[in-house]
Amino acid sequence: MGCVKTAVKIDDQFEARFMAALEARNRLNHGFFEKHNFRIQTEEGRDLMIDDLEALHTELFYAWQAASGMTESLVDIFY
Repeated sequence: MGCVKTAVKIDDQFEARFMAALEARNRLNHGFFEKHNFRIQTEEGRDLMIDDLEALHTELFYAWQAASGMTESLVDIFY
């Protein structure tokens, strides 16, 4: 985010969205299985894991939508 902030003014709402996505990405890549550990062995545990994955997906999807909209706007400006 630091490099982007020096080149472009980012709305606080967008920054919060991207920070939430970064946290979701880090949780998914660096701590998801550590957090859930042996839950995969039970049906209830798997349900908790799926709920967590769906929440992570939602955060990442919202950030993707925001970034996509920003990209489309930039493309329109350049063309």
